[in-house]
Amino acid sequence: MNRRKGIWQEYQKPNNIIIEYPECSMFNYLKETAQKHLECCALEFEGKKITYGKFIEQIENTARSLVNIGVKKGDCVSIISINTPEVVKTIYAANRIGAVVNMIHPLLSSAQIESFIKKTNSSVILILDQIYPKIADIQWKNHKMPKIILTRIIDSLPLYIKPAYTVINKVNISINPVHDYLYWNNFLLQSKSKNIILPEDNGKMDD
Repeated sequence: MNRRKGIWQEYQKPNNIIIEYPECSMFNYLKETAQKHLECCALEFEGKKITYGKFIEQIENTARSLVNIGVKKGDCVSIISINTPEVVKTIYAANRIGAVVNMIHPLLSSAQIESFIKKTNSSVILILDQIYPKIADIQWKNHKMPKIILTRIIDSLPLYIKPAYTVINKVNISINPVHDYLYWNNFLLQSKSKNIILPEDNGKMDD
C-alpha cells in the first residue's frame, strides 16, 4: 500500500516522530488491518464484543443497506447519537461507499440540529431514539426530507442485560407520521436484497 506524509509534516522538527498515512479510504485501511486480526476484539459495548472479522462483515452490510435506501458517493449522512456500535458501523459504511458523515452533537438545541442537517443537505439521518424528539417537528419546506434511521441502545446490548434495561429505561416516542423512517434492525434488512452492488472502494485520503 502506498503511503505519503501529510502536508503539515514538512513543518515538523527533524527529531519528531513522523507518521505516514495510507493513501486509501478509512474503511480500506481498517479492512487491511482486520485481515491480520480476524478473531481479535475490534469493538466492545457494555460487555458485548465484536471481532474484526464480524465487524467488517457488519460494516459492509450497513453499506449495502445505505446503498439500498439511495445513499451514493458524495451524499451526506448526519449522525446524532452517543457513541454506539451502530454509529461506528455507519461512519465506516458511509466511507466505504464514498458518502460524507456529518456528526452533530446530541446536546445541541433542536434549532441548531435542524440548521446543521439543512446546511449539509443530509440525505439520511441516523439518530438515537431518545434524541428523536429534537427533530420530530422539523419543517422541510424547500429541503428534501431525509430518510431517518432510528437506533436504540438495547439493540447492541448483550442478551442478559436487555430485560433489565427494558424495565429501567422505557423509551416512548411519538414518530411524526410524515417522516420516512426505519428502525435500525429493519434498516439492516435492506442489505439482504440481491440487487445491491457496492461501488468499488477507491477512496483516497484526501477525499
